[in-house]
Amino acid sequence: VHGVHLEYDLLSVETGSFDRDFQHFRAVVRELERRLGSVLCQAFDDSNTIYAAFKVVDSFDTLLERDIIHQDWLSKQADLIGMYSKELRLVQDIFYSLMHNPPMY
Repeated sequence: VHGVHLEYDLLSVETGSFDRDFQHFRAVVRELERRLGSVLCQAFDDSNTIYAAFKVVDSFDTLLERDIIHQDWLSKQADLIGMYSKELRLVQDIFYSLMHNPPMY
């Protein structure tokens, strides 16, 4: 791993350079998390099956714990449950329609 050359003493408490750099780093990370949250939501919205939606969730697995991404994800959870419920109703309808005359394979 290559180090970064700093123009200040990292361990010096008198200089505020580290604090500024750290705040900048946190701002960049927050912006990246916002973008990832947008990607998650867009990928979820583009999912046309419950399998695809769960695949999106699985792809973002540990990132969903990040606060900003988690907030974006909360708005999609009800949609996921709705998709799941709709798919279950479809399976139930198919089952009931074929229950008395099942296909022979």
